[in-house]
Amino acid sequence: MIFALAAALLTALAVAAVLIPVLRRHRREASRADYDLTVYRDQLRELESDRVRELVSGEQIEAARTEIERRMLRAARAREAAEAAEVPGPVDTGSRAHRWRWAAAIVLGLCVPAFAVGVYASLGKPGLPGRPFAEIERPVEPPAAAAAFSEPVERLAARLAANPDDLEGWLLLGRSYVVLQRYGEAADALRQAAALSGGAPDVLGMLGEAIVWANDGVVVPEAAGIFRQVLDARPRDPAALFHMALARAQAGEVREAYDMWLALAADTPADAPWRGDLEGLIRQAAELLGVEPGSVPSGPAGAPRAPAVAEAPSGPTADDMAAAADMSSDERLDMIRSMVESLAERLEENPDDPEGWLRLARSYSVLGEPEKATETLRRAVELMPGDLATLHAYARALSGEVGAEPPPAEAVAVYERILALDPDDGAALWFVGLAAAERGDGATARAHWERLLALLTPGTDEHQAVQAALDSL
Repeated sequence: MIFALAAALLTALAVAAVLIPVLRRHRREASRADYDLTVYRDQLRELESDRVRELVSGEQIEAARTEIERRMLRAARAREAAEAAEVPGPVDTGSRAHRWRWAAAIVLGLCVPAFAVGVYASLGKPGLPGRPFAEIERPVEPPAAAAAFSEPVERLAARLAANPDDLEGWLLLGRSYVVLQRYGEAADALRQAAALSGGAPDVLGMLGEAIVWANDGVVVPEAAGIFRQVLDARPRDPAALFHMALARAQAGEVREAYDMWLALAADTPADAPWRGDLEGLIRQAAELLGVEPGSVPSGPAGAPRAPAVAEAPSGPTADDMAAAADMSSDERLDMIRSMVESLAERLEENPDDPEGWLRLARSYSVLGEPEKATETLRRAVELMPGDLATLHAYARALSGEVGAEPPPAEAVAVYERILALDPDDGAALWFVGLAAAERGDGATARAHWERLLALLTPGTDEHQAVQAALDSL
């Protein structure tokens, strides 16, 4: 109702702005004599200024004034003659010009609002709320806890300003700002973390969500671009899919968003803590579309990585932050280890979280525990057998530091699985060929290395190394 009243008022103002100039009787246009008189008056003022500054003599001033006044008199007579030639009297309401002006006014008065209504009917979304799908639940922290965080967070921020290459520090700062509901600063911190991580999908996902929160739940173009990057690396990432559907809904493409959310719900377990929010958005979209949502599908037990839009990221405690602000490198390592142990315990309770296993494996690598990292990657491969990035990470963990030496048999088996998925995978072609050459199967080694050689740029170090390996067979 408010929108309709505002639209009507704006339309009336637009029509008035068009009609008033049309209906108003045109004023007489200025003649050449009017312009001449204006110039002569300016010349008289300049002449008076010259007299005051004593730039010219009295005789020169009088002669110039007489000439200017003579020209002014001639211009005034010309203007009077022009005015006398015009037809005097009131406007003839029956004249053709007057009737034309009224006809034009009526046509414009009808066309302007009709055109506006037509455009809005074809492009607008009359039933869409003023802020569609922007009421996103964001992390909430009790005021007392937030107050306890503030001082250590500021100390950590000051420490990072002096040491900006600390990836874990920026991640910790970003999560802490989220807890404090300082979403703009959280996004700034996570941008630093994303740059240091080389665009790791986990970090990009957190950054995208912080940007959404900072914009009051609206998926702005920057956030949408970040979620697209996440989907390029992980096509089934639930949080990125959730937000891309949200962006569609907020752009008025409710049908597309509705279909995307239904597909996501089919992969979401019924006991997932964020499923209620997803179902709420599905119902909201169904209401706008005028369809009956029915029973929303659900996936098997064990939730995938939940969109943080409905579940606050697990931020550190106030004690963690107090320690983080003043800790040494050893203390920082101990803190990371405690967080890793917490993640490992959660994954044991909820093992169907492949992204969580990848995070845990990377954490074990940071802690210098390769055996645990390898076992964790094995679990991730079991959950994502077709994910090339996970298979590569597992193969590298099994191989250790290898390059010119053949990898162990278990790693070779993983590389063979990679080749079955991608026959042009360079690393897999090299290592499977290396293992074949080691066991004396020159034909297999040559077939793999010749395929790899065709993929490499001639003249590069890699091309020369593969050519040398071929020559040695």
